[in-house]
Amino acid sequence: ILQGADAAGPDGPGPAAGTGAVEVTALVVAAQLATSVFVSMLFTTTMLFISNSAPPSRLGAANGVGQCAACLARSVGPVLGGTVLSTLAPRPPPLDQHAAFALCAALGGVSAALSFAMPKSIDHAGEGQRS
Repeated sequence: ILQGADAAGPDGPGPAAGTGAVEVTALVVAAQLATSVFVSMLFTTTMLFISNSAPPSRLGAANGVGQCAACLARSVGPVLGGTVLSTLAPRPPPLDQHAAFALCAALGGVSAALSFAMPKSIDHAGEGQRS
């Protein structure tokens, strides 16, 4: 973002180095904070889905499989994401690097739709609790 603003133009040197750096840094920090909050909410929601979908006798196994899947996703996700991004980056729009973010948004939308489409028959919340 700052590279274009700080580069020298045909009329001489560009703006002073660091122009807008504080604003860009604040924006990046705010975006990272928002991302961290939403990722924490999504992880918690996913674990609640898993816990509610298993009967009490199988809850430990369901949570173990869920944690293994989460670990696998954290391991494979960056490699897969980096591969997709580096494959799309040199292409012309609309299939450039922005398509990778559109793909992530589409996958998030599909995940949200699937969460609303889960049948009530797998909801075991509250089973096995004493009154």
